[in-house]
Amino acid sequence: MNKADQITAAAAGKARRLVLFDFDGTLTKGDSFPAFLWFATPFSSMISGVFQLLFQLPQFFLLPAEKRAERAKAVVLSAFIGGKNRTTLLGLGRQFYQQRLQKMLRTELLETLRNYRDAGDMVVLVSASIDIWLQPFCDAERIALICTELAYEQEVFKGTFSTPNCNREEKARRIRDAYNLNQYSAVVAYGNSSGDAAMFELAQEAWYCSNDGNLKNLRS
Repeated sequence: MNKADQITAAAAGKARRLVLFDFDGTLTKGDSFPAFLWFATPFSSMISGVFQLLFQLPQFFLLPAEKRAERAKAVVLSAFIGGKNRTTLLGLGRQFYQQRLQKMLRTELLETLRNYRDAGDMVVLVSASIDIWLQPFCDAERIALICTELAYEQEVFKGTFSTPNCNREEKARRIRDAYNLNQYSAVVAYGNSSGDAAMFELAQEAWYCSNDGNLKNLRS
């Protein structure tokens, strides 16, 4: 019995499962964050953004370790796409999905996601990446999204988030806030790094995706 048949058989006669997918390195062959920056930023703006980052680098060493990743992500985004309005950024996110992101997806993992969705399970993308390019993917695949979201001041992005960086414990917290885990027959999780460990802890079935796309069952 292949994976698709196993998914369909497991769903038959049961309440639907909650199936959680990490994005970068799990559903994709690379990291969408730098790929988006290269796609969305003209060369001249890229150079000026790098200089902005060099001036702000020392401040990171003053932050607690658990805050550095979130702050770094915000500063990088501010340097390269700060000052753009919501409409422009949403448009760039859609273009990035259509022209670049689809080519980064792992075909077999995407098919697995679709098999769960088509079997009637609740499929959720849970990612530290940003909503402007993840939402078009989720809309196209008809799945739910939990991720890091940009904040806007008078419809302009100025380098802050409306949610905490969705990684590690924050992933698990956001999942528990959004879904009553007891309502599902099982929780299934797919991830590829220590950033998914807290999400794995919520799951009865946990799958680790290696760099070559192979899956390892962490509960076997």
